[in-house]
Amino acid sequence: AHPVPYAPGTHFLYNSMATYVLSAIVTQVTGERLVDYLRPRLFEPLGIPTDPAYTSVLDVDRLDAYRGAGFAWPVDPQGHAVGHRWLRLRPMDLAKLGQVYLDHGLWQGRRVLPGDWIRQATSNQSALPVRGPGPVRGYGFGWWIRSAADDPAFAALGFGGQLVEVVPTLGLVVVTAVDVAYDDDTDHGVDVTVMASLTCATCIAMSSERRRSVGS
Repeated sequence: AHPVPYAPGTHFLYNSMATYVLSAIVTQVTGERLVDYLRPRLFEPLGIPTDPAYTSVLDVDRLDAYRGAGFAWPVDPQGHAVGHRWLRLRPMDLAKLGQVYLDHGLWQGRRVLPGDWIRQATSNQSALPVRGPGPVRGYGFGWWIRSAADDPAFAALGFGGQLVEVVPTLGLVVVTAVDVAYDDDTDHGVDVTVMASLTCATCIAMSSERRRSVGS
């Protein structure tokens, strides 16, 4: 077993395995695969196509089927969705998820997620100092609590530069998607802090335009 370096409750540590375990818990409680549970509750209301879907055990040495899928969420050998990674969505679908959080759980006027959940998920839930990529101020439920330029923001930061960042004060959702060669150990995509700088640049441009509009 890996030694525990700090006493529990004394240090913040990002732990993606917790999301993996949560995926297995959902399957155990509902009797459904995660993608099947979410399909009528989230994906279909947002118009995110999930059929056909790549939901097999992933072979990192044979990624053609995964790369060719419009939607993919591989499973482990026990059939549980790999809840913390490998979800493959089109950039427009990532933007839809960001928009739902921007609109407090609504999609085109329909309630998709509870507003209170959105508030908690995008608020800092750590009583300890949080260290993470870029200008991080905290961590919610799957979202890094950040700042984009001078505006409060929250972001989902994925491996290789995958990014969904929401800036509520500007009504802004920024998405980046990077094609990473997962079968090449030397390919780590683009540093997510570089991608997040696009959000800062957009915020600065929007704020400048807003000031010009007010001044005119």
